[in-house]
Amino acid sequence: MPALFTSCSNTKFLADDKSLLIKNKIVCKAKDIKSEELEALFKQKEIQRSLFFFRFNTYVYNACSKGKERGLKKWLKAHVGVEPVVYDELLADKTQDQLTQFMNNKGYFLASVYKDVKTRRKKTKVVYKIEHNRPYVVNDIEYKCADSIILKQIVERNKFSFLVKGENFDVQNLENERDRIAKILQHRGYYFFGKEYVVFEVDSALNAFKINISVTINNPIARDSSDLIVFHKKYMIRNTYFIIDYDYKEVLRNKTAFLSSLDTLRIQDNVFMLYKGKPYLKPQVIQNCNYIKNNELYNVSDVDKTRLYLSQNGIFRQISMDFSEVVDSMVSDSIGMMDCYVQISCLLYTSPSPRD
Repeated sequence: MPALFTSCSNTKFLADDKSLLIKNKIVCKAKDIKSEELEALFKQKEIQRSLFFFRFNTYVYNACSKGKERGLKKWLKAHVGVEPVVYDELLADKTQDQLTQFMNNKGYFLASVYKDVKTRRKKTKVVYKIEHNRPYVVNDIEYKCADSIILKQIVERNKFSFLVKGENFDVQNLENERDRIAKILQHRGYYFFGKEYVVFEVDSALNAFKINISVTINNPIARDSSDLIVFHKKYMIRNTYFIIDYDYKEVLRNKTAFLSSLDTLRIQDNVFMLYKGKPYLKPQVIQNCNYIKNNELYNVSDVDKTRLYLSQNGIFRQISMDFSEVVDSMVSDSIGMMDCYVQISCLLYTSPSPRD
């Protein structure tokens, strides 16, 4: 058996200045850092042994790469062979940089990553040693917004915040908090509010290993670029239109002509079904899937639930939803109106299905 392995060495296929990467290892003693998260940052991963102590699949790949590739040789290379991993110092350096950045993002701003590379007989082993040092923790959190109504809604729900005093600073928690704030407002009528309006200012005290975080919810920019302060506007849903057999090609050619060619059926108050020809889709199918509430504030959960129920119905091929602001139709200075357009392409003709 040893003689066979010697004769089947994978290194004999390498150039003199190349070596196989046979081992990657990370040494990190920080208890809150998972090894899987660190190993996911490897820019190169060694080939695992597949036959006792031998990398058989790599040998098959190398052996079948010599000469013309056809017939059985071509099949073996494609289905059995595994391309060898030739050690690349540049990729190892990138891995080292990625590990350093990862530790910084986890609050270990003083972490150092050392790379130990050992090559023998054209086989390379790389060990990344991480000295994590002391992490920075969240000390103080402040929320700011010129709109007192929005600020109140955010602060009232801070028990669900991803930013917690005393916990290690983590960049991912900033992104999670940005998403959380956007969701809060999108559940309460703020259709046009996006997470890009949430910005952070992070201030660290080097000797104290503490982080102060300022969370600012910015106002939208005035369209006329004036100095006038503009607040985020809430929206209520006026009408909901379900457009059956929405033809994207016709819409691209002439959207106005396509919509004007459709007949309209009123399903319930402020809910309509638009169709062409004889309506084969029963109104109850639409009613069973519709959770969008008319004459109420926009709520992203209602939209997501409607999309989910439509997709789970199994009779619709494609579903898209658009909202259009109703010009010159305001409930108040801070609340506008929108129409919802649900564009549906059906797979087959159907009859009513019971609501879950």
